[in-house]
Amino acid sequence: MKDHDTEQVRWFVDELLSHEDDLRAWLKARFPVVRDVNDLVQEAFSRLLKTHDSGPALNRSAYLFVVSRNLALNQLR
Repeated sequence: MKDHDTEQVRWFVDELLSHEDDLRAWLKARFPVVRDVNDLVQEAFSRLLKTHDSGPALNRSAYLFVVSRNLALNQLR
């Protein structure tokens, strides 16, 4: 694995994965009619991994929840 890939995996595990359970519960409570919360969580993680290359967000957990909220709202439309 390249150094960049290793750093990205470490960042993902340390900064994002620890919020997975809270994010899933928050989405289920806030958007109970969303069809598949698991897909939203995966898509949010994917988007944050892509944006991490352009520079890390200052408040990663807040950004994760905002991206997830926007994905849920888009799905409801």
